[in-house]
Amino acid sequence: MIGAVLAKRQARAQFARLNARDLDGFMEAMADDVVFEFPGHTVGSGRHVGKAAVRAFFETMLEFHPDVRFTLRHIGVENIGSMSGTNTLLVEWDLDYTDRTGQVFHNAGVTSGSSRGGKVVRLRDYVFDWDVLAAANVAGREDPPVR
Repeated sequence: MIGAVLAKRQARAQFARLNARDLDGFMEAMADDVVFEFPGHTVGSGRHVGKAAVRAFFETMLEFHPDVRFTLRHIGVENIGSMSGTNTLLVEWDLDYTDRTGQVFHNAGVTSGSSRGGKVVRLRDYVFDWDVLAAANVAGREDPPVR
């Protein structure tokens, strides 16, 4: 049971770091070989392998969205007894974010994540509203970044 408490605490801390725009703190929890998968057909969609690639994704996200606010709804932990920092979590979230023009967006989703030895090794996002994702990706940009 204590393993679940620790895993949930780490997940909450990671989302709080994104809300605070603390990218250095956020990246400290990542393994060097971390893999992040983001859905859709946006500039950030696809598979980002390694710490540098994952950091670049989040730098771009924060650059184009100066106000980002995740609200966590539920956190599920696969191995509630794990004390080794190795686990899998599902985090359901709501997201309110503003682009550089001041346009506000709301979306929801789930992040699936796995850790090994206390470091995040895999993240995969599932986003609820594709239309909002596409609109937020293009809003405030001079050149719509579609892949």
